[in-house]
Amino acid sequence: MGSVFRDFGGRILSITDIKRHPDYRTDQYYPEHNLALVKVNIPIAIGSRVQIVSIATPGAELPALFGETIVTGYGSVVTGQIREGENQELRRMIVKEMPRAECRQIYGNEYHLQHDHTCLQSVMKGVALCAGDTGDPAVHFSGVNRAGTLFGIALFSGTEECALKLKPGVYAKVSYSKKWIDNVLNDREINESIDSGDNIIPLDV
Repeated sequence: MGSVFRDFGGRILSITDIKRHPDYRTDQYYPEHNLALVKVNIPIAIGSRVQIVSIATPGAELPALFGETIVTGYGSVVTGQIREGENQELRRMIVKEMPRAECRQIYGNEYHLQHDHTCLQSVMKGVALCAGDTGDPAVHFSGVNRAGTLFGIALFSGTEECALKLKPGVYAKVSYSKKWIDNVLNDREINESIDSGDNIIPLDV
């Protein structure tokens, strides 16, 4: 935290609790509600290197005309290599939303888009989601909210060849789960101690 470099220059935080969405289904290959909240071991101080982003409200759609949407991550920069060619420095790409019908046509029977999924296409040549980019945030920046609004969490790019096939990335729409996120954050008991339940993810996974 606090650095654009993956392995140095910032502070490493530990995760003390993980809470996944109660409607997440493991029997689906590409399930809905594919996101989780994590609790870290220390309070995070806001400063010049660490800022808070807003979370898209229920029903909110990505603005098409104003501002820009940026995805950041440390994923591979070498096509087809899962654990090799990792990018030590945080990189970004600018994306635009692809119409759902067009995205469905591109993926065909390979993938069934869920209700809380959205497709974002890179507008930068040769840049796309790659191995290690799952979980990357898609944040929209505009003059109204310069700190940004989180709209999506990267799920996959649909191809091991990353940018070569130019397929859009598939993202979980954060607005779809905003009410659940608020409930977890406002529930002191859940935040202070997550001791049991079917939706708990072991920390050693």
